[in-house]
Amino acid sequence: MTEQNRPLDTMDEIAYRELQAQNKRLHIINKKLKQEVDELRTDNKKLAHQIEDRINQLRRSGGL
Repeated sequence: MTEQNRPLDTMDEIAYRELQAQNKRLHIINKKLKQEVDELRTDNKKLAHQIEDRINQLRRSGGL
């Protein structure tokens, strides 16, 4: 029997299942963080455009 095909004893099985559960939680967290980064990037672009528009308005009105 190869190492890969050997049955897991109880402690190995418990540790393996705990690692699987932790891995799943980390994937969920990672997905949420990626989504938050995307949202922050979008918000940042919107804010940059708003600032640019305000500066252009000030320049046109002679404020700068």
